[in-house]
Amino acid sequence: MGMSPQEIGHIIHYQLGALKAFVRVAGLQLSHVKPHRALYNMAAEDGVIAEAIAEAVAAYDDNLILVGLAGSKLVQAAENCGLRAAQEAFPDRTYLPDGRLMPRSQPGAVVAKPEDISENALRLVREGININGEQIRIDTLCLHGDHPGAVKNARQVRRQLEDADVAICPLIQVIQ
Repeated sequence: MGMSPQEIGHIIHYQLGALKAFVRVAGLQLSHVKPHRALYNMAAEDGVIAEAIAEAVAAYDDNLILVGLAGSKLVQAAENCGLRAAQEAFPDRTYLPDGRLMPRSQPGAVVAKPEDISENALRLVREGININGEQIRIDTLCLHGDHPGAVKNARQVRRQLEDADVAICPLIQVIQ
């Protein structure tokens, strides 16, 4: 679905308003936001879309942390708008040399074994991700909930990180 930057801004504001209401009813405070699926992937590569999202988030609440694919245009746009940005990585996915996620249609794009996923998580936390020869630090990890072993994977990742003395904490504590 093609949308103008202004339309993207409107849907971001609408969704942030709804999200903030749900968070408030739960007695919590909204600290970070992340576009989902197709919009996330488009914003990683398309600077116009990334800027529309970042500008909308900044206009709504410039204290929010904007989460984006490590090394992506979304992270850059967030920083350009004065937002704090969180560099995200996916231990259950395979990366292309330019830092993009390998399309799921390609063999090997999804990491299957919980042990491999947890090893990837630890490596990503310790080393970051290599994008065309540049090491990018990672602030947060995302495991896909649609992965067949999502719960088992999350438990295995947590165990691996805790065993390696990696602190697991809220994102707001990582991004100051």
